[in-house]
Amino acid sequence: YPFLDVMWTMLVFFLWIAWFWILFGVWGDIFRRHDLSGLGKTGWFIFTLVLPFLGVFIYVVSQNDGMQQRNLERAGLRVAFTQAVWRMRP
Repeated sequence: YPFLDVMWTMLVFFLWIAWFWILFGVWGDIFRRHDLSGLGKTGWFIFTLVLPFLGVFIYVVSQNDGMQQRNLERAGLRVAFTQAVWRMRP
C-alpha cells in the first residue's frame, strides 16, 4: 500500500467524519429551535435526509447567524450552570 494511498485514505476518512459531524450538528440545531414550527423542522429534516449535501449546505448558508446565536446562548447557559454548581459545593 503506497504512502500516498495511505494519505489519501486518511484524508477521505477525515472528511467523512467531518461531514457527519456537520450533518448531526445541523440536525441538532433544527430540533433545538424554538422559533420553527414542527412542519418546518420536518421539512428541513427531510430535505437534509433526501438531499444531504445540498440540504446541509443551504441550511448552513441560510441559517448561519441563527445557528451562531443559538450556540452562543447555549454556551452561556452551560457556563452559568457550571459556575452555579461549583458555588454550591461545600
